Amino acid sequence: MIWILCLHFKQESKSLPLSVAERELKSIPTSAQRKSFVTSLPSFQYPISVSSESEKVPSNDELIYRYLKTLPELVFSDPHIQDNLNQLSNSNSPWFSESAIFLQKLAPYFYLPSNAFLEKANLYFQYRMLKTSSIHHLAFAIYDVFYFFFLKNDNRGFRMQAQKIVPFMSFFMHINMPDYVFHLYMNLPKKFRDKIDITILNNPFRKIFAHAFSAIENPLVVLRSLNKADANKHRIRILYFHYLHFLFVHGEHQKVVALSHEIFNNFNWVARGPCQLLMNSYFQQNKLNAAVQVFNEVSAKKHTLQSNKVLLRDLLRIITSAGYYNRDSFHMVLKIILKTGYIPSLQIFSRLLTAISKYNMPEDLLPLINQYRTQFNNRLTPSVFVAAVKALVYCGDINNVKQFYQEAQATGELKNLRHLFNLFLTSTTVSLDASMAMNLLRTFKNDRSFIDESTLVSCITLFSRRKDLDAMEKVYKYISDLGVPTPAEGYAALLDAYIEAANDKKIQLCLEKIEELGIGNNPSVNRMLMRYALYKYDYELLQRCTAVAHKYDKGGRDYLYTIMMLYHTNVGEVKQALNVFSTIQRPNVIHFSIVVTILGNLKQLDQIRSLEERMSSLGIQTTPLSLAAFITSYCKQGAEGLAQAERYMNTIFQTKERRAAIFNPRTANDLRYPVSLFSPLIREYTSLGDMAEAKNVLALYLDYHSKSITSQPDIPFAMASMQLYCSLHDNLLARKFWDLILRVARQNFMSTKVENFISGKDDSADEESEIVAAHKGSLNTSAETYFSFLASVSAFHELDKEWLRLRKWGVDFDESLLNKRIVWTLYSGRIDMALSEFCEYFLTREKLSEYIGEEENTSRIARFLLSPNSPVYASTWDVLREKIAMANENGYVRTQNAELMAATQYFQFWKQKNRLLFTILSGL
Repeated sequence: MIWILCLHFKQESKSLPLSVAERELKSIPTSAQRKSFVTSLPSFQYPISVSSESEKVPSNDELIYRYLKTLPELVFSDPHIQDNLNQLSNSNSPWFSESAIFLQKLAPYFYLPSNAFLEKANLYFQYRMLKTSSIHHLAFAIYDVFYFFFLKNDNRGFRMQAQKIVPFMSFFMHINMPDYVFHLYMNLPKKFRDKIDITILNNPFRKIFAHAFSAIENPLVVLRSLNKADANKHRIRILYFHYLHFLFVHGEHQKVVALSHEIFNNFNWVARGPCQLLMNSYFQQNKLNAAVQVFNEVSAKKHTLQSNKVLLRDLLRIITSAGYYNRDSFHMVLKIILKTGYIPSLQIFSRLLTAISKYNMPEDLLPLINQYRTQFNNRLTPSVFVAAVKALVYCGDINNVKQFYQEAQATGELKNLRHLFNLFLTSTTVSLDASMAMNLLRTFKNDRSFIDESTLVSCITLFSRRKDLDAMEKVYKYISDLGVPTPAEGYAALLDAYIEAANDKKIQLCLEKIEELGIGNNPSVNRMLMRYALYKYDYELLQRCTAVAHKYDKGGRDYLYTIMMLYHTNVGEVKQALNVFSTIQRPNVIHFSIVVTILGNLKQLDQIRSLEERMSSLGIQTTPLSLAAFITSYCKQGAEGLAQAERYMNTIFQTKERRAAIFNPRTANDLRYPVSLFSPLIREYTSLGDMAEAKNVLALYLDYHSKSITSQPDIPFAMASMQLYCSLHDNLLARKFWDLILRVARQNFMSTKVENFISGKDDSADEESEIVAAHKGSLNTSAETYFSFLASVSAFHELDKEWLRLRKWGVDFDESLLNKRIVWTLYSGRIDMALSEFCEYFLTREKLSEYIGEEENTSRIARFLLSPNSPVYASTWDVLREKIAMANENGYVRTQNAELMAATQYFQFWKQKNRLLFTILSGL
C-alpha cells in the first residue's frame, strides 16, 4: 500500500514577495564548508572615485599602471611600454613590481595557444612562489597577465570560447584565491562574445562559479564591490544570478528571496531566470501564494514573461501541488493559454490536465483536449494520453475513459493501451472497472513485449487488493503461460495476497517455493516474511527478518519499525510498541497513526493531544490515514474527546485550501481513508442522541464530496450515515445509504470471472458473480443494522428481499444475524418459515459437525442446542417458545403456502420431517 504524505502549511508573510528586507541576507549563517577569508583587489585597480584614497594625488607608478590598463592591448615590442614596465618593476609597491615582472616575462608568449600559454604562466608562477611570500601580490600579477593575454587575442580576432577561459579561472581556485575568478570574468574584453547564452545556468562557467562561491566566506561582499567598481552591469547581473542559483541549490531559500529583492530593485532586472528561482524558493518554503504572486508581479512588469514556457511549467507545478488550492490561479493560467492561442509544450499541456483533475473541472477538460488535437494534429503521445486519462479518472468521467480506450484500440496504438493498462493496474480507481484491465490484458496477448514481469506483479497486486484469490491465480497462470517468468517481487506479491486472504494452505505453499528458490533475502520478499511473522505472531521469524532487513534493505527501516510496532500492539505488548516508537529518529505518519490508536484505546486524551502537537512541530504532513486515526482515538475519550475531535476536524476543513491539502490525487491513494474519518464523528453523535451535530458532520462530508475529485463513499461512512437515519426513523434516507453500501460491495467485493475476459466470452457475466471468500463476512454489521431497522418498522417484505439478495451474493451470515433473522421472521407471524430457516441455518449435518463433531444421538444434540454453549441464543429460544405457545393457544399454524393447519397436526408433521427439531421443540 502506498502511503503518500500531504504538504504542511505554514503561516506566510503578509508582505509582497519582492519586498523583502535586506536583513534576511545578514541573518542567515554562511555554509560551514566555506573557507574563512576574503580577498580583494588593491584600491588602485578601481576608478579613482571609488578608491578609499581618492582625495590623495596618485603616485607616478599608479599613473603608469592606469595608463597601461587603458591600452587596447599590450604591445611588448613597443619601447615606450618596455620603459614603463621597467620603471614599474623597480617600484616600491609589490603590487606594481610583481605585475610588471610577470608581464615582462610572459608577454612575449602571448602568441601561444591558450593551453600552452597557461602552462608557461603556471611554471613561472611556481618559480616566483619561491622568491616571494605574498600570494596576494602574485595572484594580482598573474591576473593582470591573463587580462592582457585575453585582450591581445581579442584584438587578433581569435574568438576565446567560454570553455577555454574556464582553465584560467580554475588556476585561481588552485592557488586558493577564488575572488579573482569573478574579477577575471568581469574584465574579459568588452568585445568578448559568448557562444552560449550565459544567462542559462547550464553553461561552462556555472561549475567554476559555484566552486568560487563555496570558497569565499561572504560572496555577496565581493559581488557588491564589483557592482560599485564596474560599469558592466550585464556581467554583474549574471554573477548575481549564478549566486542566486548557488544559494538555491544549497537550500538557503530565505536568502534567495532576500537576494532576489536586491536584484529586482537595485538592477531593475526582471528576467526569467531570477523569477524562476524566486518562485521555486517560495515553493520550497511552502509559501505557495507568494510563489504565484511573484509570477503575477514579474509578468505585469514584463509581459513577455507571461507566456514563457519555463515559468508556465513551474507555475503549473505549484498550482497542481498537494498543498495549494486556488481555482482563480488556475483560471489565470488557462486564460493565458487561451489568449496566446496555443499550448506552449506537451509538458505544460500534461500539467494543465493534472490541474483540471485537481480542481475537478471536467467541463474544461474536453475543450482543452480538442484544442490540443487541433494544434498537434491529433497526436496523442503516451504522456499526454496518460495525463488525459488520469484527469478523466479523477474527475469520475469513466465514460470518456472508455472512449479513449476504444479510440486507442481502433487506431492500434498499443503503447497508449499499455499506458492505460498500467494506469488501471496502479490506481485504486481500477476497482471501478476491473473488466477493462482484463480486456487490455487480452489485447496484449499477441504482443509479448507489452506484458512483462512488472505487469505480472501489478496484476497480482490488483486482485490481491480485491482479495479475489481465484481471479488472481487465473490471471497469474495466464501471464505465466505466455512465458513471463515470476520475479522475486512476484512471489512477494503472492505471499502478500495469501496473507491478506488468511489462506494458510496457500501461504505454506508459497513459503516453500520461496525457500526452494532461495530468494528470502530479497527486500520485497523479506518484507512480506515480516508481515507473515506479524500474521502468525512469530517473534523468532520477525527477528530473523529484521537481521536480513538491516543487511539488505537499507531503505526499508520505516517498514521494519511499522511491523515491529504492529506486532507488539497485536500481542498486547503496548509498552514495547511505544518503546519502538521512541527509538525512531524520524517517525513517519504511519508510526504516529499506530501510536495514536494505541493511546486512544488506553484512554490517554492528554497524550493524544501532545502527540498531535509533536507531529505538527516535526513538520510531518497530515494524511487521511492520520486524520482517521486521530479522530477515531479522540472519539473514544468521551465528551471531552468528542470536543477535541470536532476541533481537530474543524482545523482541517475550515477552508477549501486546507481540505485540498489532505484530499488530492496523490495522497488519497487508498480511498478508504478520506471518508472514514467522518464515520466516527457521525457514529458518536448518533450514539449520544445529538442528531443535529451528526447531520452537520454528514452535511460537511456531502458538501466536500460534491467538490472532491478523489474521495468515494465507503462502507464505514455509509454505515454510520445509515445508522443516523435509522435512529431518526427516516426510511427513505436509510434505504439510500443501504443502497450505497451495496454499490460499494458490488464494486469492491465481487469476484471477477477472469476466464470470460481471457477467452472473449460475454463480459456481462460478472453480474452473476459472488462475493470473494475473504469478504463474505464484511456486510454482517451493516446488514444487521439495516435489517433491525426494517424489522422495527415492520418492513418484513423489504427485509426478505434484501436477505435473499445477500444470500445470492454468497454472504456468510454470522450467528448473531442468523439468530435475529429467526426472531424477525417469528415476529412477522411466519412460524413455518422461521422453523424452516432454523433447520437450514443450525440443524444441517455440516453445521452440527462444526458444533459437536460426529455426535449421532438426537437427545444429546438437542440438549447441546438448548445449553448456554449453543449457537442459538437464549433470546431466540424465548421468542420461539412464546410463538409456539401462542400457536397452541390459537389451535392452528399458517404454513408458507398460506394454508391453515391444526397446531397438533403441524408439530406431528415436523416429527416426521425433522425428528431433531421436534425433539428440541418438545423440550422447550
